[in-house]
Formats: sequence, structure tokens, C-alpha cells
Amino acid sequence: MEEPRPDVQARFRALLDLHDLSVDLMRQNLRRSHLGAPDAEIERLLQRWLAKSDESEVTASTLQRRSPE
Repeated sequence: MEEPRPDVQARFRALLDLHDLSVDLMRQNLRRSHLGAPDAEIERLLQRWLAKSDESEVTASTLQRRSPE
């Protein structure tokens, strides 16, 4: 099996880091907008946001595949 190129590995690592950062930022945003909410509630809201993000991504990729070239 061929090893991935270093530039591909670096770009993938950057992608994962940006995803982690976006999740951390949304968690902070939820804490600010739901003052006093318990950690479990913040995590529930965060999971809901992540699920909606996944649905949007699937819809966008589906539309992209269907668009004429």
C-alpha cells in the first residue's frame, strides 16, 4: 500500500484541526446563548447542531453531483 504524500497528510490534519476548532467555537457560542445550562444540555445542543451540519453537507454534495457539467 502506498504511503500518502506529506502535503495530503498536512491538508487532512488541517481539515481535522479546523473541524475541532469549529466545534469548540460552537460550544462556546451555545454556553453564551444558554447561560446557566448544564453541560449535558450544551452537549445535546451541540450534537443537534452537528447533525444538522451533516444533513446540510449531504444535501450540498447531492446537489453538486446532480448539477450538469
